[in-house]
Amino acid sequence: FSGKVVAFGTNVDSLAIGDHVVAECIQSCGKCEACRRENFLGCAQRTELGVIGRNGGYAEYVIVPGKFVHRLPPEIDLVAACLCEPLAVALKGIKRLRRTWRQKERKDAKTCAVVGAGPLGHLCARVLALWGHEVTVFDRNPKRLGYFSDAAIQTAQDLTTLDRFGNIIEATGHPDALDDILRLSRAGTSILLLGLPYAHRNFTFESIVAYDKIIIGSVGSAAKHFKMAIELLPQIDTRAFTKKILPLANFKTAWRLAETQQHLKVILAAHI
Repeated sequence: FSGKVVAFGTNVDSLAIGDHVVAECIQSCGKCEACRRENFLGCAQRTELGVIGRNGGYAEYVIVPGKFVHRLPPEIDLVAACLCEPLAVALKGIKRLRRTWRQKERKDAKTCAVVGAGPLGHLCARVLALWGHEVTVFDRNPKRLGYFSDAAIQTAQDLTTLDRFGNIIEATGHPDALDDILRLSRAGTSILLLGLPYAHRNFTFESIVAYDKIIIGSVGSAAKHFKMAIELLPQIDTRAFTKKILPLANFKTAWRLAETQQHLKVILAAHI
């Protein structure tokens, strides 16, 4: 979510009334051993907005500890700004994927497949293309693939060509898609798992071990990823995300509409 500052506590000196801001979802204590090692997911005191221990953004007012709030530059409007959190999640995952590339090759263009053209997969594809990589997005929904008609991004509806790619991002969380990726990907492939949750399946690790494949898991984001997202957002075409905006009071309708996948994103606004 994104919003405007309407009040702040006595210990907050980095914000002003009226500032446009976004807030981190994962909020760790900052003091324990895990936090000192920047392993924020390992913090036993961790909370998450709308998920663990804190109310989410379906409200006119949201209370957030000041250290997790980021001021937005004037060129980012509040509607586009609500994409900072998923963009930060995408950036964290891609950075973890890049760690599997040899240092001397990290500036070279890579062949990348993104499986799933939902909001997270869409952002991953846009970022990778912006950074000069060859990207193909896979999805069974032709409308979602159509959102890439403005970009130098290839699209496909079936996964039979996955063996062309050295890097694959799984952004659906669907067990069948994951099975196909593990089976069809070529030797030496790096596979980033961003989709949640995966169903329980019986499978063998043979297709991973016997073919030198690398599996990377990634979830959430931290302050450094939010800062990257705020900097990068103006360079990404977000028009496909903002075609459907409903009043906050219509959240039940918004959920039903989101389930139909008629729109890439359904946005709720407290004031329209």
